[in-house]
This record gives sequence, structure tokens and C-alpha cells, in this order.
Amino acid sequence: MATISDDRLFFVLKSSPRFFVYGLADPRTMEIRYIGKSVHGLRRPKSHGFSSYLGKDHTHKANWIKQLQSQGLNYAIIVLQIFDTKDYVAVWEKWWIGYGRACGWKLTNHT
Repeated sequence: MATISDDRLFFVLKSSPRFFVYGLADPRTMEIRYIGKSVHGLRRPKSHGFSSYLGKDHTHKANWIKQLQSQGLNYAIIVLQIFDTKDYVAVWEKWWIGYGRACGWKLTNHT
């Protein structure tokens, strides 16, 4: 099921795919702030918010997540593209980062 709202495409998934490119979004605006890839299902995008991970991470992304958490909020995970294998996940992650930047998204990605 997909719903289109304000030029954003959202999917409701019945099960978690294993290989995908995802965005982490501000829950207040649903603006994507970070794009990443996973070859381990939702484990990777969820790990960004773990205190053990955030304690070692001093990136702009981590600071943004810490700010959300200090306000009692957590980022939303948006699956942007799903793959059958891990072969092209990294290539498409870079494409999505470039696309997001071209669209003016305020991404925290360094690459």
C-alpha cells in the first residue's frame, strides 16, 4: 500500500525486507535527514538510535538523533527502495543521496 502526500511516497510493509535503501526522517515533518543502506533488514536503521551507538558517534546525524531523543522523539524509518540481493544496494544508496541533495533535502550524510 502506498500513499502519496506532499511529493513524498510512503509504503506500509507487511514484513521487513532484508536488502534496502532507507531514509531516517524527522517525525514532526517527515523530512528525510539521512539516507543509508541495509543488508540486515531493520536492524541497521534501528541501530542508529541505540545509546551504545550514539555514544561513539559524533556525526551531524548522531547529533540530530540525540536532539530528537532529548525531546522525547524518535526518527521515522522510510524504506526508499527494496532489492532481492545485496548486489546493488550501495550503488543505489549513493544515487538516493545524490537525488535527495538535488531535491534540496537537508541530509546529514557526509558522502
